[in-house]
Amino acid sequence: MTKQRPSTLAMATMLAFTASCVGLLIFLWLSFGGSLPFSAQGYRFSAEFSQATELAPDAAVTIAGVDVGHVVSVNLDRRTGLERAVLEIDHRYQPRPADARAILRQKTLLGETYVELSAGNPNGPTLPDGATLPQRQVQNTVQLDQILNAFDPRTRRAFE
Repeated sequence: MTKQRPSTLAMATMLAFTASCVGLLIFLWLSFGGSLPFSAQGYRFSAEFSQATELAPDAAVTIAGVDVGHVVSVNLDRRTGLERAVLEIDHRYQPRPADARAILRQKTLLGETYVELSAGNPNGPTLPDGATLPQRQVQNTVQLDQILNAFDPRTRRAFE
């Protein structure tokens, strides 16, 4: 059995194949919502919600039904007792007006939650990067149970 060095063409073919596999894996990672560790951060601001137990990182942020960003993180603010959600907005939709409003909405009956932002006044002042949306502009979430409890007992039985 003789051993010989691979030809230059064979080496170039192996390198091209390896590079295309790595490129394909990176493309798939980014397509399914992954992030690159050294990529630049986008425009971010925070909002504090009283009922954000179902809100998860990477949840959608929408304006009038259009996805404009995602939730980066959700953490309990021990000082206020509220859930602080950090929202990252795509570069096409930034900066957001300072009078924008936020509310949590449910996408499904299973409780998948997303953040709905109001458009706000485009001619007014804007939220700076890293700011926190004032608490008066964060609305309480209306749960399905609260809607059903608004009906009288006879109507609730009819829904059953």
